[in-house]
Amino acid sequence: MSGELAFRKALMQADRGDTAAAEATLRGLLDGEPAGLLRVRALVVLGELLCTHDHPIARDVLTEALAVAEQIEDVDDLLDVELSRARELLST
Repeated sequence: MSGELAFRKALMQADRGDTAAAEATLRGLLDGEPAGLLRVRALVVLGELLCTHDHPIARDVLTEALAVAEQIEDVDDLLDVELSRARELLST
């Protein structure tokens, strides 16, 4: 399964309320995904899922998303929205 398909699968799982499956799908995706737009998006979604359950590593995941994004030269509008969400979650 491609990275984009795995990401969409995780979003659908989260939308259905199956957060455990969404987290597992995202972690599997992140295991093989190099630094790039998809990795940042997956980290932000995973971080948000972890925040909803007050998981202690949520901040680390969101911080990693921001760090990876700094290495990307061409940040599009969609990614900018994701990064804003990550910053918002980190500020709480």
